[in-house]
Amino acid sequence: MRTSVKVIRYALFLLILSIGSHAYAAGLPSFEKVQAQYRSSYATLLDRNGEALQTLQLDPDSQRLPWVTLQDLSPAMQNALLVSEDRRFYQHEGVDWRAIAGAAWENLLHNTHRGASTLTMQLAGLLDPSLTRYAGGRTYIQKWQQIRAARQLERHWSKSQILEAYLNLVDFRSNLYGINAAASAIFNKTPAAINPAEASILAALLRGPNAKAAIVAERACGVAALLHSPRPDCADITALSLHQLPIHPKVKFAVAVAPEAALQLLHTPGQRIISSLDMRIQNVSLSGLQKSAMATTAAAIVLDNNTGEILAYANIGNPANTVIDPHAGNSLLQPFVYELAIEQKLLTAATLLDNAPLPVADTAPYPDYMANSPVHDWVSVRTALHAGLNAPALRASGLLLPGDYNKRLHLLGLHSAGKPDTLLAIANAYQALAAYGAYHPASFHVGGLNKTQHVMSAKAAAIIDNILSAQDLNTLQNETGATDYYAVVANDQYAAGFTANYTIALWISQGSAADTMDAWKQISSALSDIHPALPPVRLTAGLIARNISFIPPVEPPRDELFLPGTEQTVFSPPSIPNSELSSQPYVSYPSIDYQGL
Repeated sequence: MRTSVKVIRYALFLLILSIGSHAYAAGLPSFEKVQAQYRSSYATLLDRNGEALQTLQLDPDSQRLPWVTLQDLSPAMQNALLVSEDRRFYQHEGVDWRAIAGAAWENLLHNTHRGASTLTMQLAGLLDPSLTRYAGGRTYIQKWQQIRAARQLERHWSKSQILEAYLNLVDFRSNLYGINAAASAIFNKTPAAINPAEASILAALLRGPNAKAAIVAERACGVAALLHSPRPDCADITALSLHQLPIHPKVKFAVAVAPEAALQLLHTPGQRIISSLDMRIQNVSLSGLQKSAMATTAAAIVLDNNTGEILAYANIGNPANTVIDPHAGNSLLQPFVYELAIEQKLLTAATLLDNAPLPVADTAPYPDYMANSPVHDWVSVRTALHAGLNAPALRASGLLLPGDYNKRLHLLGLHSAGKPDTLLAIANAYQALAAYGAYHPASFHVGGLNKTQHVMSAKAAAIIDNILSAQDLNTLQNETGATDYYAVVANDQYAAGFTANYTIALWISQGSAADTMDAWKQISSALSDIHPALPPVRLTAGLIARNISFIPPVEPPRDELFLPGTEQTVFSPPSIPNSELSSQPYVSYPSIDYQGL
């Protein structure tokens, strides 16, 4: 009874085929449209030279890699596909009538479910959702519509276009779509490198993408038996299937060095964005963090001094975005306190400040030139800033009007005093010091944003740069010969500063001032190997150099730089009367917010 019903059904189906039908009226897209609308489920961030830095999967439901052409596909894969799915592909016009008849007869006699869909018919099903095959199979009407669609494809598409589109759209396993993703996720290869054994397995997956490994291996051996000699060995195919297929397939990428930057810039599947990042600088930044920070969480950023371009945006450890997360790094603001005080002619680099203890800890070492001198309660601005002493910085901040200081911080892209800032913002502020007051907004755009703003006195910034670089002013005339020039401030978690070419800022979750300084030097040294710095052009024009001394001799005599109108030769604490000190700024300290620095 069942056989007779099936005979009637097939007879009706063949009758429909013989008289034709207009049931399928949907138009299929052109090959060019299909290719243009294809989107990888991934987005890739490129460096300024076009090298891939990081790839993100932005479509969680599928794994699709960029479209590949037949020229990028191994002949072994093409052969395995054709012998497995459509041996008369190049002879038929979309429908293999002989295969359909044979399948129909076999299904009638043996009650099997053998299909006879050509690659062209399968592609039509991929292009038109109404032709999708469900668990119970296609209806006779769907089958007829699929045949009509296949014949339409053959009239407008070439055989190579059909084969290429099929291999890029078909589901191989799990959520792997297309030969590019399948080859990468299962065998960690490009489609061009697929060998006959691997091709047999991939072709066998098309019959049952999520079949068990042993079943796929058996089918793959059957595919291999149809290939031309030399054929891959069935034992090798079985071993490979049992080893690779039980693993959940996941596309892996050889390079993944900028996850934080990628999260900032990539938003749409298929994107390929060129950024200002430099692969070499990104790598040396990561290496410097790994060597010095060990397994701790750490981050680093490198900016171009002249453009504000972000050249490195690196982190290790915690996947959180440590570059743009706010951190408390108030001691790093000391250079900006002193710069504004010097700019407003409230202090000079030689002005003595009270170093008596305050309710904050001072653990920073004194500079080398103080190594053999007694430590006094009074220190010069140069000594205080170079050593990172907190008490003098707090007292210097008390000289500034809060409105003036907060306005300056705002111009530098920083929050008001006492509030945390991001590592990116701190780096950008130091870049303005490196550029003698020219603030270039940090940007991932190649070439920068071209929005330079002068936010501080160039001459005052030059004095701060000179202090931070620990230059010996007694050799001021020869300083342009120094090629290892750098200026840096470091504490237990932060180091920020600049070389002649780059501004570098880094953060380490757990460390010491020595750790952060070591990491900073690791990165700056590697950068100098990549891009040797020319002797820095130091801004001294318009500044006045004087040989100075101190009474009492709290610091050794030395040469010092001054803004015009603030120069003098002898410095003493305000309590020391001296006729030579009439122009000495007298520092009276108002109430101070000790949390400000």
